[in-house]
Amino acid sequence: MTTRKKISSDIETEVLYKSGRRCCLCFGLNNDFWEKPGQIAHLDRNNCNSKLENLAFLCLEHHDKYDTRTSQSKGWTIGEAKKYINDLHLAVEKWRKNSQYYQDMENSIKELKPASDNEILILIADFFNASKNVNYDVTGSILESLNTSLNKYNFNDVRIESVKEVFRRNEFEVMKAVGKSYNATAFIWGHYDDGGIFPRYTILQKDKLIIPNEIPARFVNLMHPPDDFPIYIHHYLPFQFTYLVQFTIGQIYFWKNEFKSSRFFLEDALKWMKSVNNEEVKESLANLYFYLGFVNIALNEKYEFIEQAFSKGIELGNSHPVGYFNRAVANIQMGNTTQALSDFSTAIELDGSCSHAYYGRGITYTELNKLDLAVLDFTQAIDIDKNFIDAYYNRGNAYRLLEEAEKAILDYTKVIELNDGYINAYYNRGIVYSDLSNLRQALEDYNIVIQLNIKYVLVYNSRGNLYKKIGDEKAAFEDYKQAIEIDPQYDMPHYNLGMLYVKFGEIEKGIAEYNIAIQINSTYSKAYYNRGNAYFLLNKLDNALSDYSKSIELEPEYTGAYVNRGNIYKIMGCFNEAILDYEKAIELDPYLAPAYFNRAYTYLHLKQLNQAISDFHKLLELAPDTHNKQNIIDLINSLNIDGLAGSNS
Repeated sequence: MTTRKKISSDIETEVLYKSGRRCCLCFGLNNDFWEKPGQIAHLDRNNCNSKLENLAFLCLEHHDKYDTRTSQSKGWTIGEAKKYINDLHLAVEKWRKNSQYYQDMENSIKELKPASDNEILILIADFFNASKNVNYDVTGSILESLNTSLNKYNFNDVRIESVKEVFRRNEFEVMKAVGKSYNATAFIWGHYDDGGIFPRYTILQKDKLIIPNEIPARFVNLMHPPDDFPIYIHHYLPFQFTYLVQFTIGQIYFWKNEFKSSRFFLEDALKWMKSVNNEEVKESLANLYFYLGFVNIALNEKYEFIEQAFSKGIELGNSHPVGYFNRAVANIQMGNTTQALSDFSTAIELDGSCSHAYYGRGITYTELNKLDLAVLDFTQAIDIDKNFIDAYYNRGNAYRLLEEAEKAILDYTKVIELNDGYINAYYNRGIVYSDLSNLRQALEDYNIVIQLNIKYVLVYNSRGNLYKKIGDEKAAFEDYKQAIEIDPQYDMPHYNLGMLYVKFGEIEKGIAEYNIAIQINSTYSKAYYNRGNAYFLLNKLDNALSDYSKSIELEPEYTGAYVNRGNIYKIMGCFNEAILDYEKAIELDPYLAPAYFNRAYTYLHLKQLNQAISDFHKLLELAPDTHNKQNIIDLINSLNIDGLAGSNS
């Protein structure tokens, strides 16, 4: 038996140093650059040949396989192994030359410059070693991999740097303080043990997680994805490290608001991770889906795609409220209010201090016209965050719809105290003041709105209505015209202008404006109603009848349309049809005096005198100060004196 020759310490040191304790087969076959526990192998499998060129550092798994001969498959050849060794040595040499990890700690910290305001700086800390058996260069590996990948892209404003600091789990605030001292965007830190590497990804500048205001407004109150989360990496699964690299590049594009590129890299990271089937990676995958959902929102994708991304994250068992909250927002847009309410409630259960979840549920209750519940949720959001401007604003809106005007004014005023440029608060407060007939205050608020935004089209229509209330029809006319100039497709100023034209006696012009309003909004019931009135003035009874009927079709409880259509039927001699319309109006509003007045005269035409007298009495009861009161009393007395009342029923 040949005696095994011991490898000299100098040669052993040379093998270990040149390889950096990286396995040449892991590197050559899988591009795995991790430091590994292992042994030195003899390439020719001759234990007596301990020359340097015959030796290689292999991980334990590959060392056992290399020494095993099999007839079933082709084993690794010496030439193949030597090629991998050469490639590995070059990579280790390059890594040592470029890596900040091997710089002296004082020089590293001294030379590391804080990021400028327009620069993205990602810091990588030294990883805490919780292993009993191995010693990994995690920081150097992450740094090398990220820099190698980033060199492929023109990121002139992105830096990846290491800091010779170790942070344990209970030193989160210390880590944040160090990161902020360098104006860093994100920090990668954590620990490793015998089972794997556990980086934490902490985003220090949360403002970079906010979608710009112009993309898209309906999601303005969206919760941003988690800004601190773990990413599990197994020692022997190098593609998981690719996930970290791709995820980071996706993040960089996200922070730069280049969302299409961000989605590309996030989806690529997802591709690498989806094949892993263990519990440790579930949270990483869930957060990845949350970011994809967020990016899809920024790209204005279909709500279904957005909802699916957040659902995937939730299915992976992630209990972060962001998944439920943002899925709820998507469901609101899809009209799935029941699911939205459930998701908002779950987000609240997960985090009772989540003011945005209460706020989102309040918005949903508002859309369902459950205004009392909406007020409760907005109030809860305000109790958590005393400066939650949108919660005050929307509670004010709910109070306005509940006709609690004073409470609405208090909330709008609070919004203005917190942000004196919040234009909608001035506008809505002006509407409430106008409803309360506090026209001076309303006019003051409307004028402030115009000062803040001269193109704010709604305010011109509302101020026009105010001017009409105080009798300044010329000013009202000019405001309606201004609203139309700003937005020709805004239906209401056309409608209001039509009413003024009719009042001025320019009925054809009024009808023309009503026509435009109806072209813009074919369901505008009041426009049909008032166009019917205009046709009536022109004695175009068929047109008037058609418009009143359309108005009723669109708004079946519109009492005025029933009364006026009844009047047309009466003029046409269709008395029974007229009676039916008056009866419907009275059914909807038993206190509607004009319906009784017109039905009474219709009954006279039908010689149903008792019913006529009864309606005249009801009219006098409802409108005792009517201008023709004495004439009606005389008519009733005449009918009774002539004894006609008893002749018909």
